Amino acid sequence: MKNTIIQGDCLQVMKTMEDNSIDHVFTSPPYNRKRNDKYEHYDDTVVNYYKLIKDSIEQSLRISKGYVIFNIQKNYYNKADVFKLFGTFADYTKNIITTSVNGKMPESHKAVMKQEVADWFIEKFTKEGDTVLDPFAGTGTTGVACKNLNRNYILIEQEPEYVKIIKDRLT
Repeated sequence: MKNTIIQGDCLQVMKTMEDNSIDHVFTSPPYNRKRNDKYEHYDDTVVNYYKLIKDSIEQSLRISKGYVIFNIQKNYYNKADVFKLFGTFADYTKNIITTSVNGKMPESHKAVMKQEVADWFIEKFTKEGDTVLDPFAGTGTTGVACKNLNRNYILIEQEPEYVKIIKDRLT
């Protein structure tokens, strides 16, 4: 299942994966901004955002042998859920990564994680040959980092248009 792109609901896909079957999880889930100004093909309004992220973290912890890193941005709409997540998992380390907001974003997805962020985490927290799962793959930035740094990837993305972008980026 290495270097695989899976179109589907990440929770449903992860439930089919065996315990301790991948090395690490690295992802940047949607932020539940509720403005829907960042995604052309995704409605960023989650009724129970806390449950979505909590269940995703729990599945990630179950299937990962190593690190589980979620890049979660607190905002006006999700801050109660984000603080509740900190209380639930109590492993919150406040690190700030500052990147330029300038840069070319695809028209259909204006919330793409910066490549240098993915590169830094993949390089620092994984080793060559490891398999990294990104359950909220978006446009495949984690996969690009893995490919460039000789890691394997499993990318899960529910939106067909973003899966097309991922395939274009990785081939």
